[in-house]
Amino acid sequence: FDHQWLKTTVERFQAFLLQSYQTVLFAEADEFLLTTHAGGLEGLMNDDWSAYGSPSCVRACGYSVVHYTAEEEPMRFDRPLLAQRKWWHPSRLYSKTLIARHRLSFLAGFHDIQGGGYLTHMHLYLAHMHRADFGYAYRKTVESASRPWSPPDVAAGYGYQNRLTNEGKFRDWFYLDEDVNNPREPIPDELKSLV
Repeated sequence: FDHQWLKTTVERFQAFLLQSYQTVLFAEADEFLLTTHAGGLEGLMNDDWSAYGSPSCVRACGYSVVHYTAEEEPMRFDRPLLAQRKWWHPSRLYSKTLIARHRLSFLAGFHDIQGGGYLTHMHLYLAHMHRADFGYAYRKTVESASRPWSPPDVAAGYGYQNRLTNEGKFRDWFYLDEDVNNPREPIPDELKSLV
Protein backbone atom coordinates (compact mmCIF):
# COMPACT_ATOMS: atom_id res chain seq x y z
CA PHE A 1 0.00 0.00 0.00
CA ASP A 2 1.35 3.40 -0.97
CA HIS A 3 -0.31 6.66 0.10
CA GLN A 4 1.60 8.77 -2.42
CA TRP A 5 0.55 6.52 -5.31
CA LEU A 6 -3.10 6.65 -4.16
CA LYS A 7 -3.05 10.45 -3.77
CA THR A 8 -1.53 10.93 -7.23
CA THR A 9 -3.98 8.48 -8.82
CA VAL A 10 -7.01 10.23 -7.28
CA GLU A 11 -5.77 13.69 -8.28
CA ARG A 12 -5.17 12.59 -11.88
CA PHE A 13 -8.55 10.90 -12.18
CA GLN A 14 -10.33 13.91 -10.68
CA ALA A 15 -8.58 16.15 -13.24
CA PHE A 16 -9.65 13.75 -16.01
CA LEU A 17 -13.30 13.85 -14.87
CA LEU A 18 -13.28 17.65 -14.67
CA GLN A 19 -12.62 17.74 -18.41
CA SER A 20 -16.19 16.48 -18.91
CA TYR A 21 -18.06 17.36 -15.72
CA GLN A 22 -18.64 20.62 -13.85
CA THR A 23 -18.40 19.09 -10.36
CA VAL A 24 -16.63 15.98 -9.08
CA LEU A 25 -17.19 14.19 -5.78
CA PHE A 26 -14.57 11.91 -4.27
CA ALA A 27 -14.94 9.75 -1.13
CA GLU A 28 -13.11 6.75 0.24
CA ALA A 29 -14.69 3.34 0.73
CA ASP A 30 -15.33 3.79 4.48
CA GLU A 31 -16.97 7.21 4.11
CA PHE A 32 -20.51 8.32 3.32
CA LEU A 33 -21.46 11.85 2.33
CA LEU A 34 -24.88 12.79 3.72
CA THR A 35 -26.85 15.97 3.29
CA THR A 36 -29.94 17.67 4.69
CA HIS A 37 -29.94 20.01 1.65
CA ALA A 38 -33.48 20.27 0.25
CA GLY A 39 -32.27 19.10 -3.17
CA GLY A 40 -30.25 16.23 -1.81
CA LEU A 41 -26.62 15.67 -2.74
CA GLU A 42 -27.30 16.42 -6.40
CA GLY A 43 -28.92 19.73 -5.47
CA LEU A 44 -26.00 20.70 -3.27
CA MET A 45 -23.52 19.86 -6.04
CA ASN A 46 -25.51 21.86 -8.60
CA ASP A 47 -26.03 24.90 -6.34
CA ASP A 48 -24.91 28.34 -7.40
CA TRP A 49 -22.04 28.57 -4.94
CA SER A 50 -21.60 32.31 -5.58
CA ALA A 51 -24.01 32.95 -2.70
CA TYR A 52 -21.22 31.61 -0.48
CA GLY A 53 -18.48 33.82 -1.94
CA SER A 54 -17.76 31.70 -5.04
CA PRO A 55 -15.75 28.86 -3.51
CA SER A 56 -14.63 26.22 -5.97
CA CYS A 57 -14.80 23.30 -3.55
CA VAL A 58 -16.90 22.17 -0.59
CA ARG A 59 -15.76 20.69 2.72
CA ALA A 60 -18.03 18.37 4.70
CA CYS A 61 -18.56 18.49 8.46
CA GLY A 62 -16.81 15.28 9.49
CA TYR A 63 -17.90 12.78 12.10
CA SER A 64 -16.42 9.48 13.18
CA VAL A 65 -19.10 6.83 13.87
CA VAL A 66 -18.05 4.66 16.82
CA HIS A 67 -19.27 1.24 17.97
CA TYR A 68 -19.70 1.27 21.74
CA THR A 69 -19.79 -2.48 22.34
CA ALA A 70 -21.31 -2.23 25.85
CA GLU A 71 -24.36 -0.47 24.37
CA GLU A 72 -24.64 -1.73 20.80
CA GLU A 73 -24.72 -5.03 18.93
CA PRO A 74 -22.26 -5.89 16.15
CA MET A 75 -23.12 -4.26 12.82
CA ARG A 76 -25.50 -6.06 10.48
CA PHE A 77 -24.50 -5.10 6.95
CA ASP A 78 -27.87 -6.18 5.52
CA ARG A 79 -29.62 -3.40 7.46
CA PRO A 80 -29.36 0.41 7.39
CA LEU A 81 -26.00 1.19 8.99
CA LEU A 82 -26.45 4.47 10.86
CA ALA A 83 -29.72 3.29 12.39
CA GLN A 84 -27.66 0.68 14.28
CA ARG A 85 -25.42 3.27 15.93
CA LYS A 86 -26.23 5.96 18.49
CA TRP A 87 -23.08 8.05 18.57
CA TRP A 88 -20.56 9.87 16.46
CA HIS A 89 -17.72 12.26 17.29
CA PRO A 90 -17.12 15.58 15.50
CA SER A 91 -13.82 15.21 13.69
CA ARG A 92 -11.59 17.83 12.10
CA LEU A 93 -9.63 14.95 10.58
CA TYR A 94 -12.68 13.82 8.60
CA SER A 95 -13.98 17.27 7.72
CA LYS A 96 -12.69 16.73 4.22
CA THR A 97 -12.90 18.75 1.01
CA LEU A 98 -14.41 16.19 -1.36
CA ILE A 99 -16.63 18.13 -3.79
CA ALA A 100 -14.80 20.35 -6.27
CA ARG A 101 -15.11 22.32 -9.48
CA HIS A 102 -11.37 22.54 -10.00
CA ARG A 103 -8.45 20.18 -9.64
CA LEU A 104 -7.47 19.63 -6.01
CA SER A 105 -4.06 18.91 -4.58
CA PHE A 106 -4.61 16.69 -1.55
CA LEU A 107 -2.36 16.04 1.40
CA ALA A 108 -1.69 12.38 2.29
CA GLY A 109 -4.83 10.67 3.57
CA PHE A 110 -7.08 13.23 1.81
CA HIS A 111 -7.68 14.98 5.15
CA ASP A 112 -6.78 18.39 3.75
CA ILE A 113 -6.00 20.20 0.53
CA GLN A 114 -3.35 22.67 -0.51
CA GLY A 115 -4.48 26.18 -1.28
CA GLY A 116 -7.75 26.46 0.66
CA GLY A 117 -10.62 28.37 -0.96
CA TYR A 118 -13.30 25.96 0.20
CA LEU A 119 -16.73 26.33 1.73
CA THR A 120 -17.59 24.27 4.82
CA HIS A 121 -21.20 23.43 4.04
CA MET A 122 -23.37 23.11 7.15
CA HIS A 123 -25.78 20.75 5.35
CA LEU A 124 -23.05 18.30 4.25
CA TYR A 125 -21.80 15.59 6.60
CA LEU A 126 -19.11 12.98 6.20
CA ALA A 127 -19.77 9.83 8.23
CA HIS A 128 -16.45 8.02 8.66
CA MET A 129 -17.32 4.36 9.26
CA HIS A 130 -13.90 2.83 10.10
CA ARG A 131 -14.94 2.51 13.77
CA ALA A 132 -18.59 1.58 13.12
CA ASP A 133 -18.01 -2.06 14.17
CA PHE A 134 -15.18 -3.09 16.50
CA GLY A 135 -14.94 -6.76 15.45
CA TYR A 136 -15.08 -6.04 11.73
CA ALA A 137 -12.52 -3.22 12.02
CA TYR A 138 -10.10 -5.39 14.00
CA ARG A 139 -10.36 -8.31 11.54
CA LYS A 140 -9.83 -5.90 8.63
CA THR A 141 -6.78 -4.43 10.36
CA VAL A 142 -5.19 -7.85 10.90
CA GLU A 143 -5.77 -8.61 7.21
CA SER A 144 -4.41 -5.21 6.11
CA ALA A 145 -1.28 -5.59 8.22
CA SER A 146 -0.29 -8.69 6.23
CA ARG A 147 -0.12 -6.95 2.85
CA PRO A 148 2.97 -5.16 1.52
CA TRP A 149 3.34 -1.57 2.71
CA SER A 150 5.44 1.18 1.19
CA PRO A 151 8.60 1.61 3.32
CA PRO A 152 8.24 5.44 3.23
CA ASP A 153 4.62 5.08 4.49
CA VAL A 154 5.77 2.87 7.36
CA ALA A 155 8.64 5.22 8.22
CA ALA A 156 6.27 8.24 8.23
CA GLY A 157 3.62 6.39 10.25
CA TYR A 158 0.98 6.73 7.53
CA GLY A 159 -1.88 4.30 8.07
CA TYR A 160 -0.32 2.93 11.28
CA GLN A 161 -3.81 2.03 12.57
CA ASN A 162 -4.09 -0.46 9.70
CA ARG A 163 -1.11 -2.38 11.07
CA LEU A 164 -2.15 -2.70 14.75
CA THR A 165 -2.46 -6.47 15.16
CA ASN A 166 -2.29 -6.46 18.98
CA GLU A 167 -5.95 -6.27 20.05
CA GLY A 168 -5.18 -4.18 23.16
CA LYS A 169 -3.29 -1.57 21.14
CA PHE A 170 -6.01 -1.62 18.50
CA ARG A 171 -8.67 -1.08 21.22
CA ASP A 172 -6.69 1.90 22.55
CA TRP A 173 -6.60 3.41 19.04
CA PHE A 174 -10.29 2.60 18.48
CA TYR A 175 -11.51 4.42 21.61
CA LEU A 176 -8.69 6.80 22.62
CA ASP A 177 -7.18 8.13 19.38
CA GLU A 178 -7.28 11.89 18.73
CA ASP A 179 -10.08 11.35 16.21
CA VAL A 180 -12.49 10.43 19.04
CA ASN A 181 -11.24 12.98 21.59
CA ASN A 182 -14.21 15.27 20.99
CA PRO A 183 -17.28 14.43 23.10
CA ARG A 184 -19.65 12.03 21.40
CA GLU A 185 -22.93 13.35 20.03
CA PRO A 186 -26.14 11.53 19.07
CA ILE A 187 -26.39 10.83 15.34
CA PRO A 188 -29.33 12.98 14.12
CA ASP A 189 -32.42 10.92 13.36
CA GLU A 190 -32.92 12.63 9.99
CA LEU A 191 -29.57 11.23 8.82
CA LYS A 192 -30.02 7.66 10.06
CA SER A 193 -32.22 6.62 7.15
CA LEU A 194 -29.70 7.81 4.53
CA VAL A 195 -27.12 5.03 4.97
